[in-house]
Amino acid sequence: LKQPLWRGRGRAIGEASILAARVTRTQNEHTRDRVSSETLRDVLTAYWELWYADAAVLIQQQAREVAARQRDEADARARSGSLAPAEVLTFDTQVATSDQDVLNASVDRAARVHELERLVGGGTLSFDVLGDEPPASGGYARQSIEERAVSDATEVREKLSALALARLQQKTADDPKKPQLDLDTFVQTQGIGLESYADSASQFVSGDVISGFMGLTFSAPVNTRVQRAEAAKARLATEVAEEQLRETKQRVLSQVRGALDKEAAGAQKVELAERTVGIAERQLSAEQARYQSGSSTSIAVLEAQNAVRSAKLRLARARADWSESALVLDHLSGDLLARYAR
Repeated sequence: LKQPLWRGRGRAIGEASILAARVTRTQNEHTRDRVSSETLRDVLTAYWELWYADAAVLIQQQAREVAARQRDEADARARSGSLAPAEVLTFDTQVATSDQDVLNASVDRAARVHELERLVGGGTLSFDVLGDEPPASGGYARQSIEERAVSDATEVREKLSALALARLQQKTADDPKKPQLDLDTFVQTQGIGLESYADSASQFVSGDVISGFMGLTFSAPVNTRVQRAEAAKARLATEVAEEQLRETKQRVLSQVRGALDKEAAGAQKVELAERTVGIAERQLSAEQARYQSGSSTSIAVLEAQNAVRSAKLRLARARADWSESALVLDHLSGDLLARYAR
């Protein structure tokens, strides 16, 4: 029997390795969840960015079709003599500009497709996103979401596990450098076979020949500098883990507050953009009617048409931004992974 009396003594020392392994496993699970949630957030964000790019292509194509139709109508009127030929050049310029806008929107859409393919693991995929609509973000209770983010965010849980591991290691960091003092004991009994094995067996069982030993084993370093250094290093690691946890909570809280502000403003932006689209469309109809009657110019019509296109693009952008702000909140509060992952 060997019983440590100084170095290696106590249950905390004996169970240190298994406890550290359990905490490390928990920390790795939180790391896995954090990376999974971040990847899921990035994939869904890329999806709605692709939706916006698709919507932009459609809006630019519709604007190009309107411009071409107006150019044809203006050309017909110029041939009949009811419109100055110079007016046709204005519409030709608009058609050429629209062609460039369609090309730029198509290039941007292709880039969004490549980004989404990269995030989901590569390969050539076919996405039909125009049938979807960005989900309307639900209302978030500010105090509740902030509290949940500070406690349930996967990054915060990861840092909590790191702090628990540092505190556990601090308890045993200097133990291998402590002086060693062990109690060593043993007891043995033996038999000596003089004539047969039976003689030795009987002596063994009866304990006629018994010997025992008890002693102390001691060893110590010349000085305790290494022990003090190990203890100081462990304390510093714990302090660093505490500061990292505090910094992570502050950063997550700041991100949540910013996302809450964006989410709250998102609904207003969508509503205002929808109103702007309606007003711009009515203005375009009025300008077209005035142009047909000869009381307006082609420039005014084209300006009204550009206003409609810009308003529709802003509406699509507002819808995508509103959904993406909700994704950020769900990720920070820990709900995103639970909602999609089994």
